[in-house]
Amino acid sequence: MTVVLVLVCAAFGSHAGGRLDEARFRDGHESVGRIDEVITHSSGESVDNYDLLVSAVLPDSVTIHRKIWFGAGDFSDADVGQAVRFRHNTLDPDDLEDVLFGGWHGVRRRRSEPHRNPQQSRALYADAHVSVGMVDEVMTHPGIPGSGSPSHYTLVVSVDLPGQRTLRRQVQLGEWQLRPSTRRFGRRIRLRHNTLDPENHSDAFFDGWADEPKD
Repeated sequence: MTVVLVLVCAAFGSHAGGRLDEARFRDGHESVGRIDEVITHSSGESVDNYDLLVSAVLPDSVTIHRKIWFGAGDFSDADVGQAVRFRHNTLDPDDLEDVLFGGWHGVRRRRSEPHRNPQQSRALYADAHVSVGMVDEVMTHPGIPGSGSPSHYTLVVSVDLPGQRTLRRQVQLGEWQLRPSTRRFGRRIRLRHNTLDPENHSDAFFDGWADEPKD
């Protein structure tokens, strides 16, 4: 098991990513549409990530299509047809990236947790590398009160390796994994990763905050 320690500058504004997204779409349109397709990205060595292809019919009968990146989650074809809310700045029918997820519309038929069962995820990374990385950005995915879908977070992390190599990883966190103190996010985290691929962003498992004792 390889342990890599890094010392990089602290990132400021842990909620910057989520706030920037919210600000970018603050004056945009809000539509209610449906999930048309669930796209699963599997690497075989890390948790699955998902894209949701959604569509909405506008008042002038134009149908717009968007792609919502959801990161880690628990999705399947059973979610096709589920109603969702999303914001978009343009009325371009096929500007797939012009989207901000706004939550589930009504009661979701099948609850989705933002992460796999922790024991399942830990098993995938039992023999993985263990590194200490710097949190560069935090993206917030707000939950919807009363919907059974809590807020969760994507941490963009960098890990410096010998030989001037840097790994980029995206670590998924639930509310229960935040720090109990008022500073909810630490500056450095421990993470597990099965590969040394610099850009395999989803190859990551949260292993605790670096400045707190490990359980």
